[in-house]
Amino acid sequence: MLGEHTPMLSGTYPAFETLIEWWNSLADHVPHCDPLVQIGLTWADKYDDRLGATNAYAVAMHEPGIFFK
Repeated sequence: MLGEHTPMLSGTYPAFETLIEWWNSLADHVPHCDPLVQIGLTWADKYDDRLGATNAYAVAMHEPGIFFK
């Protein structure tokens, strides 16, 4: 299965981390947006905590080139 033809989850978490970085940057550079950004970051942290507690998600997120033996 190739990533070009089949949706892959392996790029999802790095994209999620980038989104968090952008929100933090937005809060730093546009202070009046900080209260709204903090609400979003609170929900993102809750989501991230749930991801860490789910083993099936970790298996689904493995890089396509890595194989388990």
